[in-house]
Amino acid sequence: MPRRIFSIALYFLLFVSTAKAQHLDTLYLGGKEAYSNTLKNGIKYPREALSNNIEGVLVFSITVDSSAQVSLQLLTKLDNSTEQEIIKIASPITKNWIAKKETYTLYQPLIFTRSGFKLSEQPYSKLINTNNVLEPLTILGFQKTNVRVEKQAMGYSATSSPPSNALRTPTNTPNTPSSTSLPKLSKQLEKALKKEKWGKAYQVLNEAIRLNPFNKEYILRRNQLESQLGLSDYKAYDLAWFKALNLINATTL
Repeated sequence: MPRRIFSIALYFLLFVSTAKAQHLDTLYLGGKEAYSNTLKNGIKYPREALSNNIEGVLVFSITVDSSAQVSLQLLTKLDNSTEQEIIKIASPITKNWIAKKETYTLYQPLIFTRSGFKLSEQPYSKLINTNNVLEPLTILGFQKTNVRVEKQAMGYSATSSPPSNALRTPTNTPNTPSSTSLPKLSKQLEKALKKEKWGKAYQVLNEAIRLNPFNKEYILRRNQLESQLGLSDYKAYDLAWFKALNLINATTL
């Protein structure tokens, strides 16, 4: 499998123009700022995801019909805890949208990252920009550490200890979406496929898609592997997301 297929464009997330802001201002009561505040105030990084080192890009769609009926659909999956975080605030997210003569759909990317996420430094190629894709929101997590305070003869001293009552402090890890890079996952996937280790290939592919859900070939390959393995963990997501990728003119380079 050529490595180039692993360089699909998350670069489109950098695209935040005045035109896009104005576009959202015409679709949401209170405009872009009110909508952004709804997301920022409602979505947190789940403890379960942090504990399991779950990072990546979660995408959901917001569809508004001509009678102002609004529906939200999760299109990619990181884990159950991040999914429940979106479901928890589904009600406020689906309020205040302005109906138009025709039904419209917007796509919202959320970046869950423990250590920071500099889009300009990510190894993604260009995706066609579209006003249907909203500005991404980064949900920053922190590594949990613990400080044990011990009383000594002259005051107190702090020493590290295993987690119990944890304090949340930023990590010193590089600004990447995961400790495992896409190039490394690419090599692992190629190796697993070559040796016909389908289960291993499936696990690697799931991790790669969490980091880069915009690669159509990832999605197609996972659909094939699920059929081979008799699984359907991601089938409903992938079918809906693949259709959405075509609608927003996504291309794989």
